[in-house]
Amino acid sequence: RKFHPTCTTNYNNTFQFEAKVVSTPTTKKKGLMNRKNKLKDNQGMLFVFDEPQTISLWMKNTYIPLDAIYFNEDGKILELNENLKPKSTKSVVSKKSLKYVLEVNGNTIKNKNIKIGDYIKITKIQHLK
Repeated sequence: RKFHPTCTTNYNNTFQFEAKVVSTPTTKKKGLMNRKNKLKDNQGMLFVFDEPQTISLWMKNTYIPLDAIYFNEDGKILELNENLKPKSTKSVVSKKSLKYVLEVNGNTIKNKNIKIGDYIKITKIQHLK
């Protein structure tokens, strides 16, 4: 009889980002408003909520296109929103209740081929460059 090992390989990718964490109502409301220059490729802003909830984002006074990566406590990506339009006042609402969303430059999801089921690993930083 031939030996058939059980497949235990994890085919999901893990993506690393540096992020400024915002968790107070004031810092979450401001987000990346009024920023004129794109973020560094591996940087973003991490929004942390106290409890899982549907997360509503808007781009009012935000001048750069952004992607939103929603994930759980384990870093598993559960939802993606690509190319949020600069200066839009239309709310973009997550379909699931979540605690974490990472905003990164527009086209990051496409360029890095990030998929639902992949993982995010965050290194916290004090300032975005």
